[in-house]
Amino acid sequence: MDLRNNELHALTEEEMEEAMRSGILEPVPAHLSCAARRKLAGRKKTKVSLTSGKKLSKWARKRRRELALTAKTTENEGDQK
Repeated sequence: MDLRNNELHALTEEEMEEAMRSGILEPVPAHLSCAARRKLAGRKKTKVSLTSGKKLSKWARKRRRELALTAKTTENEGDQK
């Protein structure tokens, strides 16, 4: 899933590995894979609502916060050096 624009992508394992190496996509956790497949409904990609309150939306929001905190912490550590 691309957390920058909330796009859910159906990718092969090879495509996902490449996307993860480039830092573009975040893998959907295994416990949400069924919800992701339902949301995709056979399409290659689809948008996930930012505000629906459903499982994928909640996970994406939480993950964005975690990444923002990590980036902020890393930035602060760099300022102290």
